[in-house]
Amino acid sequence: MQCTKLGFTKYELLPINRSVGIGHGMFLVFIADLKALGKDNSLIKFADNCTLVFPAISDVSVESEMISLKEWSVANKLCLNLK
Repeated sequence: MQCTKLGFTKYELLPINRSVGIGHGMFLVFIADLKALGKDNSLIKFADNCTLVFPAISDVSVESEMISLKEWSVANKLCLNLK
């Protein structure tokens, strides 16, 4: 189960129902070069899941981080599950 929190809004807790389908080992190889843009932002990478941790005040917008993640996933022929 996983949920998203943005500011004071916490979104619905939902099951994680998919994986990238390449196995955990290959996923770790794929995500080795995946980095957050903002200096205070971070990506928590676990198994076949990646979570962006974004503080209330950041030097990079959420939109820029999401565009970067999308571009990285396209370049690595992976899809984002944004549900």
